[in-house]
Amino acid sequence: MCQTTFSTTTTSAKRAATVSIRGAVDLASAPGMRDAIRACLHEGSLRISLDMDEVTFIDCSGVGAIIECRSEAGVTGSALSLIRPSRSVLRFMTLTHTDDLLDPVSP
Repeated sequence: MCQTTFSTTTTSAKRAATVSIRGAVDLASAPGMRDAIRACLHEGSLRISLDMDEVTFIDCSGVGAIIECRSEAGVTGSALSLIRPSRSVLRFMTLTHTDDLLDPVSP
């Protein structure tokens, strides 16, 4: 099985940020995603969009990190949203019933 190497890219403007995730989000890579989101919170972003269009795989570690960061964002008065979830992200979230909790926005 060929999976894309995990990476994050962040773009920011006017207290809003988009964190683009690429590759597999699992036990090994979820901390990297969490760190990228937390960096946006520490920089004062009020709206953080998590672009998951290029995510090839996600497991409970990845979804757990998103839920944890969403809670942290709420405490600071920021909002974290999922945009453009890939098919694998949507499938996992549907199977685990986290789609209603995280409310992903498709294009």
